[in-house]
Amino acid sequence: MALDRCVVSRHGMSKAEAGLRDKEVAACFPSSDFLVRVIPIWDISLGAKDVSDRVVLLKQFIKILAKWPVPKAEEFKYIKVTDINVVNPGYLEIVEKRAFLFYCQLFFN
Repeated sequence: MALDRCVVSRHGMSKAEAGLRDKEVAACFPSSDFLVRVIPIWDISLGAKDVSDRVVLLKQFIKILAKWPVPKAEEFKYIKVTDINVVNPGYLEIVEKRAFLFYCQLFFN
């Protein structure tokens, strides 16, 4: 959330627009919230062991990255996130690795 607020400033957005953006970012978390209110009994998150348990949240994460107004975010605009779950897991893991590397590099810049 903090990085998204740095990259996509809420300044100049209406409260409704800023709230919608925050909800989009929150959708990257299993409970669609930044606070864990109930600990899931199964492994679902962007850090889940099985790729099939990560795919829904990864789709949302890619959508967030694709909207960032920075040059390298362009590549995520061309990934058809609606098709991620029908492609092979190897492709999904490549997309995931690129997304995480991009996020981490931007975070530490």
